[in-house]
Amino acid sequence: STGIADAARETGSYVSVYTLAEADGETQTGFGFSIGRDPSELDPAIAAADAADRATRLLGASKPGSERLTVVFDPWVTAQFLGIVGHTLTGEAVLKGRSMFADRLGDVVANPMITLVDDATDPAAFTA
Repeated sequence: STGIADAARETGSYVSVYTLAEADGETQTGFGFSIGRDPSELDPAIAAADAADRATRLLGASKPGSERLTVVFDPWVTAQFLGIVGHTLTGEAVLKGRSMFADRLGDVVANPMITLVDDATDPAAFTA
């Protein structure tokens, strides 16, 4: 452990775990986390188990051939993707013209089956 870093007051907390797995001279890394509104809601054991699973399931993996396929993203990958896109949807980014969506208010920009809502006043939303 590198200790605890405390940098801001929020209504949410998280714990993250990084692991390293090794077999037959090959190493892989994994990442796991647990979130909650209060530190008492965190589960470091689940975070560690997820990190270990991610690292060990990559051991011995090989790169697949090039092919056009339907892809189903892991929830963590989906969250990372939404995090990247999400920054372009902030009010500040739109207001300053730093968003690819700045001039698209009211336009359909994704599949109609997808709805993203960021409501800081929703008490059920994490860190609201």
